[in-house]
Amino acid sequence: TDKIKDADSDIRFDLSDLNAANLLSFKAFRNRMEQLYLTRLMQIAKGSRKEACRLSRISRTHLFELLKKYAIS
Repeated sequence: TDKIKDADSDIRFDLSDLNAANLLSFKAFRNRMEQLYLTRLMQIAKGSRKEACRLSRISRTHLFELLKKYAIS
């Protein structure tokens, strides 16, 4: 899990400029965060789904569903 904790510093968001005109729905924001997280997770795991499961503590089935949902290989 140290690898994934170290990766947290790679993703930063400045939300101070959000306003009613450009605010994403919570669902859209969550989906984008999932996609970014999974993309970075697979980079850290060097494409190994087994390692990605171990690092993220996501079940194999759930990880595969998420990777399919976001078309991440």
